[in-house]
Amino acid sequence: MARCPRCGRPSEGVCDVCRGGKTLFLGSAPSPKPTAAPRPAPAQTALMPSSAPAAPGPTGARGPGPAPAAGAAAPPKGSEQPSASDKRIRKKRRLDERLSAGIRLTTTLRNLVARPPPGRRQQGQAGSSTAAKGIVAALIGGLCAGLLTVGVWLLWPRRASAVARVDSDGQQVLEVSCSGCVDGTDVSIGASHARILEGRAQIALSAPVAPSTKTLLVNTAPPAGNPSTLELDVQVCGRLSPDLAHLADEVPSLVLIAEVPPGGSVIVDGNALLPDANGRASYQLPIVEAVSGDADHEATLSRKLPFSLTAPKCDEQRGAVELALKIAPLRVSAPSASIVLGRDSFMLAGKAQPGATVTVEGRGIHVGETGEFAQRMTISKLGEREITIRSTVPGLAPRLVKRRIRRVADLLLEANALARKAPSKLDDVLNDNAGTAPLRFALRGRVTAVQAIGHSSRILVTADACEGDGCSVQVEHGAAAPAFVGDHVLAVGEIDRRPGSDGPVLRLLSEILAVDPVEDRP
Repeated sequence: MARCPRCGRPSEGVCDVCRGGKTLFLGSAPSPKPTAAPRPAPAQTALMPSSAPAAPGPTGARGPGPAPAAGAAAPPKGSEQPSASDKRIRKKRRLDERLSAGIRLTTTLRNLVARPPPGRRQQGQAGSSTAAKGIVAALIGGLCAGLLTVGVWLLWPRRASAVARVDSDGQQVLEVSCSGCVDGTDVSIGASHARILEGRAQIALSAPVAPSTKTLLVNTAPPAGNPSTLELDVQVCGRLSPDLAHLADEVPSLVLIAEVPPGGSVIVDGNALLPDANGRASYQLPIVEAVSGDADHEATLSRKLPFSLTAPKCDEQRGAVELALKIAPLRVSAPSASIVLGRDSFMLAGKAQPGATVTVEGRGIHVGETGEFAQRMTISKLGEREITIRSTVPGLAPRLVKRRIRRVADLLLEANALARKAPSKLDDVLNDNAGTAPLRFALRGRVTAVQAIGHSSRILVTADACEGDGCSVQVEHGAAAPAFVGDHVLAVGEIDRRPGSDGPVLRLLSEILAVDPVEDRP
């Protein structure tokens, strides 16, 4: 008989138990009954009298029954005992049954763990249905709790909101509304504070808020009570802020940045600006004229620009923003504003604020601890050029000083050419009581005194064809004096009348000064 190669049960190949495909039950599997050995036919017996005592039957039970006849042949010895082969078969069968029972028990337990019986499955489905109902109930309860929370928030007495806008001075402020806050409650954002009055407060923001910012933390401190913090969704209606980065440009300028929510509009100083997709626009303010020229001390640059901002869901914002900035000082003592030279070099000298950076045409020069500087400059070619000296101090607007330098081959020839285009009678200047002397003046005279002032010079010249005590003119030359006492010179420049104790003092800011030997001519 074929048996399972795993468990030994009668089966063609691997049995169902070892395959684990069926749910098995505990107990012995039915096995075929062995064919009983044929017994010899019973011998003929004679009836015994009923009064004779009954002999025990084959089963050992007491009671009446037939008894073998006296002369009958007895059954063979051991016919009632099993044979040795039967004992082996029965022993093997019992071993197979125990082994099969153990395998069935193991497989059944495994199937019970892997897959519950049909009854248990129905119970699991019922449990899943109950769990689903519980989840639905929990969702409904959570929704009700959320609605209740929203309702409490809507009815909460300390409901607050805020709007960030630009005030009439161009400063960004936060308008806080708190319907349940007590008057006198202190509200703050960072270092900025304000007090609630009739449910409102206006806080000047030290750090401007961009339109993209939506949430701010506002600290509240009621007069009687514990401080708390409110998290507010802020509606930002606009922002104005200066941009000082363009002060370092070759042509310095101030830039005003305007920001509004997308869809807003901006007008600054009468100019409509076009915001980009992020609501940002800029207005550039030229300041070259305000920062140009010599100055011994800091000056203030101030501009007031009217503006108008509009944004969706916001009121129109109008006002004027004032831009104020200090300008760095710079004084260039040599050369003068315009100078004509007959040589290939000149000395650039002056004074700036200590710690300033001084550049000439973008190239830095050394500045001493006191702010003084002196640098020899070279002009390799004939002709005229303009140079810009810039003084830069962190946090201040730069100071620009321009100088026009002209190099000529013959200084006296150039001086005579300029003198022919300017008046040269000093009496006309002295007799002009209204002080409307011509700006340009050609002075011929003799040098009576020379004084060096740094890298410039001051020369006292007595004018020709002049009688009296008022014939001396002070000539300020933005370079080393080319003449000595006793020399006859020709100076051309701008005349300036200064009030003095003995009358007006004439000063000539010379553009050109040359030694003139014309006096020796007959």
